Amino acid sequence: MPSNMVFNSASKPTFRPKPAPSRTRAARTILMVGFFVLTVIFLLRSYAYPTAQAANVDLSALLNRKQRADDHASSPRIAKVSMLYGSPPNPSYVRALKSHRAHNERWNYAMEVLQQDISGGYWNKPSYLLSLLVRELAKPPGERIEWLMWVDADLILVNPSVPLEIFLPPSSLPSISFLGNRDHVGINTGTFFLRVCPWSIRMLSKAIALPMFTDLDLGFSVDQTAMALVMNETEFHAQGETLFQPREWYNLYQFKDHWEGDVGDLLVHFPGLEADRWGWMESWLDQVERYPERLDVPLEKTKYPKEVDKFWDYFHQSLDLLAQASEYLRTDQQNSKNVLDSADAVEHVLWGTELSVPPGVHLFELYGNRTQWLQHNLTMT
Repeated sequence: MPSNMVFNSASKPTFRPKPAPSRTRAARTILMVGFFVLTVIFLLRSYAYPTAQAANVDLSALLNRKQRADDHASSPRIAKVSMLYGSPPNPSYVRALKSHRAHNERWNYAMEVLQQDISGGYWNKPSYLLSLLVRELAKPPGERIEWLMWVDADLILVNPSVPLEIFLPPSSLPSISFLGNRDHVGINTGTFFLRVCPWSIRMLSKAIALPMFTDLDLGFSVDQTAMALVMNETEFHAQGETLFQPREWYNLYQFKDHWEGDVGDLLVHFPGLEADRWGWMESWLDQVERYPERLDVPLEKTKYPKEVDKFWDYFHQSLDLLAQASEYLRTDQQNSKNVLDSADAVEHVLWGTELSVPPGVHLFELYGNRTQWLQHNLTMT
C-alpha cells in the first residue's frame, strides 16, 4: 500500500523508515545499473529503429504513424509496442498487427514493432521495452510518449472506437506506472501499460537481470514470471506504482469453444490455444477485414464508461479502507489479526501479481468481497 506499512498476515505491521542500503548493496546496484546502461545503449544503436525489410514484411503504415503526427493537433501520448520477426514472419501475426491501423489512426497512436531477435525468445519483450523507455526519457519532456502499451502479436484489435486513454489513471495518481491484468494463474503480460518514467526502467532492468542473481526456475514464460517476481517486491509497489485492472477490458481470451467478450469490446487474444490458435485467428481476421463496421461500436454504447467509473470508485474506496486499517493497527491491537488479514486481502487485489482470477470471475467481485470483509472487521473494532 502507499505508505511505509506493509500488511503481511504472517507478521505484525511495522512503522519504521526504510533502512538505507548498505555499501555492498549500493555497489551491487551501481554495477547492475551500469551494466544495463551499456546494454540499453547497444540496443538503441542496433535495434531501436527496425526497418520493415528486417522481417520481410511491409508494416510502414503502422511504423510511420508517429512521423505523421503533424496530421493532428498534438503528438501521440501512447505508443503500442509489439514484435514480429522470422523469415518469413507468421502471416497471421502480420494481419493481426495490421488490425491496429484504423485504431492507431483514429486516436493518433504511435506503433513500435521489433523485427529482430535481439536477446533470445521471451527476453525480447522486456529488452525492447527498455530500449524504448530510455529513448523516450532522453527527449525533452514535452516531446516524449507518456505511456507504452505492449500488445502480443496474437492480439487482434476489433473495436477501433475505444480509446486507450479511458484505461489510464487520472492525473491525481501520478505514482501509478504499471497497469496490467491477471488470469487463472496470475499476472498475464500479453498486454499491459507502462508509464514512461524511471520506475519502469528500474523494474524492467531488474526483471532482465533476475537470472543473474537467482537460481529460481522461471518456468515457460520467463519474462512474465520475472516481471511478476520483481513487482511483488515491496520497493516496486510501496507507493502504489502497480495496479491491476479487469482483464475483460483489454485482454479478452478466445477459448476453444467461445470468446469471453461481446460486441463492442476492444480486442481478442489467443493464448494457450496451441494448434487451434491459427484457425481462430484466421476466422477473426476475416471478420475484422471484411466487415469492420459490425464490430465498430461507439464508446458510449460499450461497457467501458460505466465499468471504468466503477473501477476507480472501488480503487478509492480500497485506499480509504487501507488508510483506516493502517491507523487502527497503529493505535489498537484488539482485533489486529482480523483487520490485518482482510487488509492484506484487499492489497492483493490492488497489487498482487500472484492473485489468480478464474475465468468467469470478474475483478469487481473480488473487490466487493474483500472490501466488505475489511469494512466489517473495522466496524467490529
